[in-house]
Amino acid sequence: MNADFEAIPFAQILMDGIQEMVFVVKIDKKASITYEFISKTAMENTGLNEGALGKTLHEVHSEEKAAHLEALYAKALATQEAVWFKDDYYTISGERRWSSTRMAAIVNEAKEFTYVVSVVKDITKEKSEEAEKNKAWKQLEEGISRYRSLFENNGDAIFTIDTEGRIRTGNLAVENISGYKLSDLIGQELAHYLAVDNQAQVHDYLEQAQNDRPQDFRIQLLHISGKQIGCLMKMIAIKINGQITGYYAILKDMTELDKLASKYADSEERFRIIAENAHDVIVLLNEVGESLYVSPSCKTVYGIDPDEAMTMPPFSFIHPNDLAQLDAEFEQSILTGQACKVRLRVLHQTKGWIWSELHGTPVFDEHHQFIHKVLILRDVTQQRQRETELAYFAYHDSLTGLPNRRMLSERLTAEMEAGTRFALIVLDMDDFKEINDEWGHETGDAVILEFSKRLTGAIGKSDIAARLGGDEFVVLLFEADNEEKVRMAADKIHQALERPWSIKDIKLKVTASMGAALAPLEGADASHLFKNADRALYEVKKTGKNYLKINGPAMKTPR
Repeated sequence: MNADFEAIPFAQILMDGIQEMVFVVKIDKKASITYEFISKTAMENTGLNEGALGKTLHEVHSEEKAAHLEALYAKALATQEAVWFKDDYYTISGERRWSSTRMAAIVNEAKEFTYVVSVVKDITKEKSEEAEKNKAWKQLEEGISRYRSLFENNGDAIFTIDTEGRIRTGNLAVENISGYKLSDLIGQELAHYLAVDNQAQVHDYLEQAQNDRPQDFRIQLLHISGKQIGCLMKMIAIKINGQITGYYAILKDMTELDKLASKYADSEERFRIIAENAHDVIVLLNEVGESLYVSPSCKTVYGIDPDEAMTMPPFSFIHPNDLAQLDAEFEQSILTGQACKVRLRVLHQTKGWIWSELHGTPVFDEHHQFIHKVLILRDVTQQRQRETELAYFAYHDSLTGLPNRRMLSERLTAEMEAGTRFALIVLDMDDFKEINDEWGHETGDAVILEFSKRLTGAIGKSDIAARLGGDEFVVLLFEADNEEKVRMAADKIHQALERPWSIKDIKLKVTASMGAALAPLEGADASHLFKNADRALYEVKKTGKNYLKINGPAMKTPR
């Protein structure tokens, strides 16, 4: 090998294509060691980058590490022969890994040893699994020795299974394709890691292998993540002394081939990305937003014939108020190469604008130029309605429809922070438990509902009535900024409750006790105001019920 590294670009093309990590260092007459070349694999595993090129070991590494490497390189130069050693290193993520390194000095035209090439092979898996692998191979007796090289180094995943279909061992590719550790698979049935449709066929595969008629089958392997991986599988019987002792199950990952086949099919079918019976609407746009394909489901989802949709101006089916957001999402998607998702309104032929969720994926050619945008649209009207309902009930009582504790707390805090003058009344129905006990919870709920209606009707339009839970209610009176107005408001509530009650033909008498507090209270927050009113309510309950107390001695409301 020529020691003149002016041909480094060619060497880089060669070196970046191999799996081992390759380092080339230059040693000048002052014994200074600098990096001349670092392969792509080495950069990915060690965290070094092109910035290390031309720098000395001490400029790149810690003093301890640099001294260690200098000693190794010096040994390679001194012996003028290849030096082998094993070492450990840490990846970018901090993982400790083991390696086997071959260092060799290179002589230049002047017969000087000025370069050292290091080829580093990752042996972490070999180191950690060597003992377990040796044990597994011994169980296969004499037959396994004939297939050792094929088994260990094959790029395809190779399982060995017993006559019952249980996994005995496998090669390293098994872990790569399945995501499972080999130790977790041993003893498990291979069928458990196949798609449901394939599990019942395993017996047929084994029977054909027994009859020396192995065939290739398309199956779906279940990855540890839950994803299904399309594979081509072949079953081969393992025979020792004429007896079948197990089987090889050889799986070839067909993902990339399937992708190529899919791209070819897309081209042949004029970019029909999804089957014609897709429930979502599929739209293929060119770089200027013109429709190249619209799936038949457009008629079902939006009431528009696909052929008619393709003649419509770009994005004319999107609500004008949503176009700016869509344009921004598209621009970012094309810039990053990532899919985008946006919720917007799409025109329905008869229903008008309906809420939809749009997923957009950019497609680039081999030169990384944007050429197409694949859109998947789904009607989410019902989902949006459910979300609206959930948002409503997050702030409203499910029985009465009144604001709940959460909404009251936020409104109360906001009014206190704004310095608003208002009154807070806490109401508690008197003897409500007796109604529940005597007439049942269904009647109790009807009483609660009627109570909320009368309470709402007795207060002003700007006032707020809320249900805290059970038979406890709260009223915010924004037009009652003194005690006299509070008493007048409370009197209206009592009058509303005094009207005859008839719930499911049951004659009842319903009253309520009240505690009030006026805001703002100097130095008090919403919590203090509420506690002040609640304390007044407690005093009313203790002294006779059906009363109103305002921040002080209990006072019976004028009747």
